[in-house]
Amino acid sequence: MDYKFRRFYIHKENQKLPNGTSGVFEYMVHHGGVIILAIYNGKIAMIKEYRTSIKAYIYELPAGTLEKNERPKERAIKELMEETGLIVKSENIRFLFKSYPSVGVSNEMQYFYLAFPEKKHAQRLEHHEIIKVEFITLDKAIKRIKDNKIVNGPMIQALLFYKEFIAKNREK
Repeated sequence: MDYKFRRFYIHKENQKLPNGTSGVFEYMVHHGGVIILAIYNGKIAMIKEYRTSIKAYIYELPAGTLEKNERPKERAIKELMEETGLIVKSENIRFLFKSYPSVGVSNEMQYFYLAFPEKKHAQRLEHHEIIKVEFITLDKAIKRIKDNKIVNGPMIQALLFYKEFIAKNREK
């Protein structure tokens, strides 16, 4: 039995496990998403978005949900432009890594990209999106993690990955 929603559905099934036991399990089936770490004029493009699930604003990186069979890089370019107004050419965005955000309840895979946009235009938000764009340095972003002001898991993953593997090498 499935419970379908606009971006995902909840699947319920009886499943036999590798240890020979079985049980009834429910999990969210999701097409995945993209998270974009965009560096514009030497600063990170961060958004502050109102999220109904927590009834509060939260700092995030631009991100979006994939449609079935959609290419993650194409969605990343589109979401970056819509949420921040930043325009990036295909050759200036690259895949960083992928991650399961919540394997206990979902099959969602998130694809992380690093982008170096060239231009900024007006945002193209959907009617339900309440998003403010802010540009901050990597040091300030890391401080916000330490101060518990950035508490979004994918954003923390991307920033720490960038700090450890990318920014360090760019400084050399």
